[in-house]
Amino acid sequence: HGGAESLAAGLAPAQGWAAGLTLMLLGASRSADAHAPEARERLFDYFAGEVLSRMTAAQQQALGALAYLPSTTAELALAMSGCAQAPQLLEQLSASSLFTDRREGPPAVFVFHALFSEFLRRRVERSTSAEEQRALWQRAGRLLVEAGETDAGVQRLIEAQAWDEVVQALTRCAPRYAADGRLQALRQHIDALPAATAQRLAYWRGFCALDTTPADALADMGVARDACAAAGDADGLLAAAAGASTALVATGRVSQLDP
Repeated sequence: HGGAESLAAGLAPAQGWAAGLTLMLLGASRSADAHAPEARERLFDYFAGEVLSRMTAAQQQALGALAYLPSTTAELALAMSGCAQAPQLLEQLSASSLFTDRREGPPAVFVFHALFSEFLRRRVERSTSAEEQRALWQRAGRLLVEAGETDAGVQRLIEAQAWDEVVQALTRCAPRYAADGRLQALRQHIDALPAATAQRLAYWRGFCALDTTPADALADMGVARDACAAAGDADGLLAAAAGASTALVATGRVSQLDP
């Protein structure tokens, strides 16, 4: 209705919520997008007035922690927030239709509206140090990986720059990615890491490339071989040799198989 086409993408986080669309548009000029600071401030003021004004400081803090999860169960909410009231609080929010969706299943899962989740994280950012925020990302990542939600967990560990934990999680879960045919997802996680950290996953990066770019896979298998040799890892050496052999056959370098 007369607004710039660029506004459309910016309104996607509203997920069809009419009041959210209105508040975002009221705060956005015709030439700007709906991510403008004024648009977000209108939304944040609305959330604060409609939801947080009714809560205690402990409840607000618990919600801030839960916003670092993509979704949560009652058990996960307790572990993430450390607040005994967290499960009851989520039930109350969903029953009151306050930006929290309850999805039935064993167990029930609670999901915050995208804009509400962003609002809660912004409040945390305004009141805590960068180190405290990294700790929340790290705690969320650990809990999600333990719960079997590896993709979401690894993303949060990357946000926390917890590189050792990312390597451990991906090394442990990589065989499952391969068995499930999700090598592209595994490769995306590895590619999101700093170069030095990604080198520690050279075998799996090479494994992901065997069917697409075998020459790159061969180089990574060489890196993995050297690392395994230095560590005295016989099983790793054998796996790297198997990967290198596959890459050599794929690139037509069969004469190099013996070494």
